[in-house]
Amino acid sequence: MKKNDLPYKVETMRNENHTDSMLIKGSKELQQGNDMLEKSEATHRQAKEYQKLAIQVLELLNESGEKTDKIRDILHLIKEFTGFEAVGIRLREGEDFPYYETYGFPADFIEAERHLCERDQCGNVIRDSDGNPSLECMCGNIIRSRTNPSLPFFTEGGSFWTNCTTKLLASTTEEDRQAHTRNRCNGEGYESVALTPLKNGNEIVGLLQLNDRRKGMFRAEMIKLFEGIGSSIGIALARKQSEEQIHNLNKELQRKIKELEGVNKDLESFSFSVSHDLRVPLRAIDGFSKILVVDYHDKLDDEGKRLLNIVRDNTNKMGLLIDDLLSFSRIGRKEIVLSEFDIDDLVRDVIEELKPSTVGRNIKFEIKPLPNAYGDQAMIRQVSINLLSNAIKFTKPRKTAFIEVGAEIEEDQNIYYVKDNGVGFDMQYVDNLFGIFQRLHSQEKFDGTGIGLAIVQRVIHRHGGQVWTKAKVDKGATFYFSLPKSK
Repeated sequence: MKKNDLPYKVETMRNENHTDSMLIKGSKELQQGNDMLEKSEATHRQAKEYQKLAIQVLELLNESGEKTDKIRDILHLIKEFTGFEAVGIRLREGEDFPYYETYGFPADFIEAERHLCERDQCGNVIRDSDGNPSLECMCGNIIRSRTNPSLPFFTEGGSFWTNCTTKLLASTTEEDRQAHTRNRCNGEGYESVALTPLKNGNEIVGLLQLNDRRKGMFRAEMIKLFEGIGSSIGIALARKQSEEQIHNLNKELQRKIKELEGVNKDLESFSFSVSHDLRVPLRAIDGFSKILVVDYHDKLDDEGKRLLNIVRDNTNKMGLLIDDLLSFSRIGRKEIVLSEFDIDDLVRDVIEELKPSTVGRNIKFEIKPLPNAYGDQAMIRQVSINLLSNAIKFTKPRKTAFIEVGAEIEEDQNIYYVKDNGVGFDMQYVDNLFGIFQRLHSQEKFDGTGIGLAIVQRVIHRHGGQVWTKAKVDKGATFYFSLPKSK
């Protein structure tokens, strides 16, 4: 080798080494790029798979069936799809959030971890400053939203996750972990643990738990997907719970209705029997009293005659009361025969029928236009008789009585009314007005049995309508009743 050739050789070797170094570096960067691309593609594929899982979960949630069966099917689906060793769901039960359903957890683990409420030495539930039960462990953090997204094991969506519970416990304090943790997941050998809230809007109704003894089972993207699934489950469970509550309320309502119908039938039978049975002794009392007054007229002094007349008056009142009780009882048992009829003609007939009770009085009736009514004509006639009789009776003190009958037409019902300028009453006692034997005025001032308005209410209620009134003391009263326009 020539002396002058050495620098050239060295420079050549340097250039070759630099070229090899660049090639190696480029090859590594290319490999890293390929790895990143493959990882990106794998992440994309997994995201699509988890979207399929979410769709399957939604389909299960939208199927009809019991809540327990749905949750069991969802957990089974998640476990089979993900391959996680253990999955579970906690739901509210009273003040606690016990496991509602689980797959894969040992029985002793479930028994030890079932409840979250923290208790004192006496077994009493410990409460926070707002009076809420204190919930222990990381599950309690998620349900109570005690999460800090700045820490790597919490997410913005309120979840907790770790791929190594051993490392987490060694590198954090209970202060970092936001609560006293029992650490039974780690004690059972579970390294990968994820807890995702089940949300209905802003309300947390439970949580989804995913456990595995293998490390590194989770990624942030996966947790985010499970948060979406958790929200779907939370919304569906809240809806299902509302449906169950409505169903249970309806069942209880139906039970109460049947119970009430039975009581009403018993009362009606009792009322009917008593009313009939009372007639016989009443007739005897009235008959013998009449014999004494007529046949022993010359043997009775004035006081005796007066007392016997009191007996006869009261038996007559008792007879009227029995008649009204029987009418009330029959109204409850009578079959309703629905038809459309001219209530204007009906009201005019009733007024004509009541004319004998208005002799010697100055009463002005005004009948406004009345739309046809739909109902049992005979029953509505009884309503009209009772309301107009009341108006005639309670306008007695007026020199000139005004009684108006009118109507208001609404979309699905007609509202009829009877208005008078009589003595009225205090509205604070209105709740007693439609009860049996309820009277707001003394028997001495206004006669009656106190059953007429009870009959009115029963008839209208059986038609699916309502009865109400407005009044002022000494300013008159207006009684309203509504009737549906059709079935």
